[in-house]
Amino acid sequence: MNSEQRTALHHEYLGLAGQAERLRNTSPEHTALDGDALARWQTLYEREVRTVIERRDSMIGSPPSRIPDSAELESWIAYARSVLPKPGDPLHN
Repeated sequence: MNSEQRTALHHEYLGLAGQAERLRNTSPEHTALDGDALARWQTLYEREVRTVIERRDSMIGSPPSRIPDSAELESWIAYARSVLPKPGDPLHN
């Protein structure tokens, strides 16, 4: 894997983690999304989202406390995707 591909993985993970963080931090009472579905998702995936965000934060700290290799990034991306709402879900954007 070349550096461009690894950089693309890095940015993909940052984007997925950002999506998870935004859903976690959105108030079910103050959203155009389905509030009940959002509250259920936040409860169901609380630990998993925390893991996604902690991994992201470990990569972007100053200095980074963790620099994952490409295989690990691919694993992290798969995990983050498994946490996020799927197409057809009322929370999917």
